[in-house]
Amino acid sequence: AVTLLLTQPNASYEGRYYQFEDVTIDPRPPRMPDMWVSGGSRVPDPGEHDVPVIAKSVMNRIVRAGKWLSRCSGTREWVKRDWGLLREHARSLGKDPDALLFGHCNFVHLTETTDSARAIEECKGPFLRTMGTHRSWDHLQECYMVGTIDSINAQIEDLVGAGMEYIVLGPVTDDPA
Repeated sequence: AVTLLLTQPNASYEGRYYQFEDVTIDPRPPRMPDMWVSGGSRVPDPGEHDVPVIAKSVMNRIVRAGKWLSRCSGTREWVKRDWGLLREHARSLGKDPDALLFGHCNFVHLTETTDSARAIEECKGPFLRTMGTHRSWDHLQECYMVGTIDSINAQIEDLVGAGMEYIVLGPVTDDPA
């Protein structure tokens, strides 16, 4: 559906989840942008049906697209595990796993302190304001990039070492300081 909207002057679509008729996006991009597929293991939210594994249907879409943007709602270890599973899945489908691109999306709050405990405490308020309180602070720390700048850099380097080539970091505050 998105491909049609971005490439056709007037598009109609009838799918399982989305339907539309004679829709136009203007201005359309001069060329089709790269499409990344997100997904992966997720630390279950209280009262939700999230699962700590990556679904085969999601892996199929990611391998077909060739670009994976891992979700930030799993642990870093799960992201690395999912990357390994995606590479194995690509091989099983006769695709070159080295042709897959690995990007990661996460949220961050930077502090100027080099004291780990203090940095974590300074991150707590902005994260809870942005993410809400339906998940515990421990849960948020499992999923998001929390800590000193050196700690966050080490978390990023760990993902780079696993094969990550791109990262998208979203600050949890709009305060430029």
